[in-house]
Amino acid sequence: MSGRTLFLVWIIVAAGLLLTSCAFNLFGDFELQNLLSSGTVSQKLEAAKNALSGKNFNKAIALAGSVLNEELGLDLTNDQLIKLLDSTSTLYDFAQALYDKKDELTEEAIQAVKILLEAAAGASGKSLSDLLSDLETVAEELGWDMSEIMPKSRNIDSEENFWATLETAGGTIVSLLSSFMDNSQVLKLLASGYYVLTFATPTVDSSPMYAAFCMWYDLGYMLNLIFDTNNDGKITDETLIKNTITKPASFTEYASDTISGLYHDETACDEFVWAYGIMQDVMSLLNMTIPDAPATSDLCDAQYLPDLFELLGGDSQ
Repeated sequence: MSGRTLFLVWIIVAAGLLLTSCAFNLFGDFELQNLLSSGTVSQKLEAAKNALSGKNFNKAIALAGSVLNEELGLDLTNDQLIKLLDSTSTLYDFAQALYDKKDELTEEAIQAVKILLEAAAGASGKSLSDLLSDLETVAEELGWDMSEIMPKSRNIDSEENFWATLETAGGTIVSLLSSFMDNSQVLKLLASGYYVLTFATPTVDSSPMYAAFCMWYDLGYMLNLIFDTNNDGKITDETLIKNTITKPASFTEYASDTISGLYHDETACDEFVWAYGIMQDVMSLLNMTIPDAPATSDLCDAQYLPDLFELLGGDSQ
């Protein structure tokens, strides 16, 4: 076989493989679009489970989101569902609707919520296994007794004030979890979803586990709001975070002249109060308490982080 003939053969083989790959991708897209447009709830849930098992997170999100679309009354298009994690405004609305409809969801919708949350966590790099690996360390720093939620956790003296402890342990926490606290809209979705599951599946085995995940994501969302001064949904680009990761023990020093992400930002303050309410509800279920949330106006007036932590650690009504 001449060199020219061999070259042509390889060109044909490469072209065939490329066309096969494109056909497969087009078929996959067609199958997804067909399910989203005309699939039954059971078909969508089954396909979503299979996609999740295959780590096709975006497909699982779109299918589970489609099931919830009607339940939440959002009327999202197929394209919006496929790109759900990429749209900040749509994802915020989705998370809020999920929370608002928490008492009206059917059993099928609850299954869809479970799939959606696991897929969203996987797609964003915030998997449940990753959370579990750090949960005990951070719980200890915060003074939480998580022994009833996670059997392997140690018993911890939780007499210290929640927010005061957070302030003193902030360096370690921020250093460990800064990347976890990125992507505020995903954190809100996960906090909302696990809140729903905490109270919609009130069994001895499942509810404490969902409560733990809810608190974890909710805390991440609140801290994101506090540290995100440029309102881009991320905190790893903030000067405080960068400095803290470099020198965790100096968190208090760096924080002393850092402006709160809630300062003069009424929207962020309202979101923080919303998330704080979730934390109170879930901790109450676990027989744990934190002080009442300060008023939005007080949160907006606390200029620097020490001012905010002092406010949160006090008895503000």
